[in-house]
Amino acid sequence: MITRFVLLLLLSQIARAAEPSLERVHSSEGLARFIFSMTTGRPVFADLLEGLESSNVVRIASYDSPIPVREIYGTIVEEKFDVLRYEPGKHHSVREICSFLHSDGLVYRYHITVYEHGEYRLMSDFLRAKMAKKTKPNKSGAANGSQPIRSGTNRTSSAAGSRR
Repeated sequence: MITRFVLLLLLSQIARAAEPSLERVHSSEGLARFIFSMTTGRPVFADLLEGLESSNVVRIASYDSPIPVREIYGTIVEEKFDVLRYEPGKHHSVREICSFLHSDGLVYRYHITVYEHGEYRLMSDFLRAKMAKKTKPNKSGAANGSQPIRSGTNRTSSAAGSRR
């Protein structure tokens, strides 16, 4: 019984270590890898919402100034869900650019974008709606959140350069 408990505890620690964590990011490449893992993995809406509402910053030695966590998560939410949609003539400031060379041979590049207050609110509202939808069962009995979020439409890859 104790051996089983210790094994379960150990496995949960290993699983946590494998999860992406902003606390473990210390380089531009690490930040790009974090964003990649968050945009390609299954979304945890509560974590994304918490990041959007954070007032913390991340300090990376190669950057001149700290990066607000909110901007990192805004970049992740917009990259993954395209909440704001493209508006012709609308420009956003870019705080920093980070990239990394993936094992598939592609370079993934992300622009850490500075959004307006109202845009963060739209992203937060979107995530809250997704969380509410996920908790309500659909007619088949499965949670709505189990279906894919995005259809199979072709979108410009981050590897080809960000839209922003």
